[in-house]
Amino acid sequence: MTEPGKNNPFPIHQEDMRPVRSATGVDTWVEDVYGDGAWVPTDAAVGAEFIGLAAKRRRIIIFFAVIAVLIACLWSRTAYLVAHGGSFRARSESNRIRMIIAPAVRGIFYDRFGKRLVDNVPDLRLAVVPADLPVDEAGRRAAIAAVSKLADIDPASAEAALEGYGPGGWQPVTVAEQISRDQAVDLTVA
Repeated sequence: MTEPGKNNPFPIHQEDMRPVRSATGVDTWVEDVYGDGAWVPTDAAVGAEFIGLAAKRRRIIIFFAVIAVLIACLWSRTAYLVAHGGSFRARSESNRIRMIIAPAVRGIFYDRFGKRLVDNVPDLRLAVVPADLPVDEAGRRAAIAAVSKLADIDPASAEAALEGYGPGGWQPVTVAEQISRDQAVDLTVA
């Protein structure tokens, strides 16, 4: 092995030494930070010692511990999403955008003498979205019976109106026309 500082292009002289603050916050000499004063030797044994000085074992352990914790957090979140995917899918299916057609009110028409020619008359209709009904047959019949009772219509006619539509239809199907305002309020609240 060569003498310390012999092949170093930047030799350090004793009178040039001054305290410096290292990355660890400890006051030390410049030669302590960079090894024994010699330029970095090429043999592997001393190279490993030099790397040990550059990256302390404690810092490496902390770094890998932080990486392991981050990977564990990502893995646990992924496992949670996979395990509860069915409930998230059901929630997303119920959050779809629906187009509700609301025709504009035409207004009242008068003739030139002020006599009312046309008036607005509300035409309240009961429409059911087939996708909102339960999938199983018993639950579907129970829901149709409950709605039919509130609208004071025959459950058989409501089932007949919905018969051609599967459980995945998103277009409203008119089940009853000319329902009263009280029935409409009851159906809206229920």
